[in-house]
Amino acid sequence: KPFVPGDLYTMISKYYKSPRVASKNIKKKKIDPKKEANDDKLTNLNYLNSISNNDASFIAEMIQTFLEATPDSLENMRKSLANKDLLSLGMIAHKIKPSLTFMGIDSLKDIVMEIESLGKAQQEEEKLKEVVPAFILSIEKAMEELRERLKLIE
Repeated sequence: KPFVPGDLYTMISKYYKSPRVASKNIKKKKIDPKKEANDDKLTNLNYLNSISNNDASFIAEMIQTFLEATPDSLENMRKSLANKDLLSLGMIAHKIKPSLTFMGIDSLKDIVMEIESLGKAQQEEEKLKEVVPAFILSIEKAMEELRERLKLIE
């Protein structure tokens, strides 16, 4: 869906009220998209680079927002699975999907869609018990990559 990066940030900030990366602490520089190509990584910031015109402060703020919001979502996924609340699990997976696009975590899109679909249909609990923990571990690895990337930007 087309959007203006500033509008997106304002919308996200409305829902996640936590300290932001201070823009004055981030050098106004452009990110080199060529440095983003790395097959060994789960994340790829090319999409963020393209929508922000390689604006480092915008990218840093989006990464920071993802790093702040995602742990709660992952914990809620764990709780929903433990409580056999598959519908909630599917709804949480649905909310996580856009973040995967922004952070370039394309390898997990099919998995999160499967979690969403099975959860909302309240089916295949045993399969979800296998898939969800693996998904969470992968997201945690992606978060570590993003923390390292944030250090390079700041």
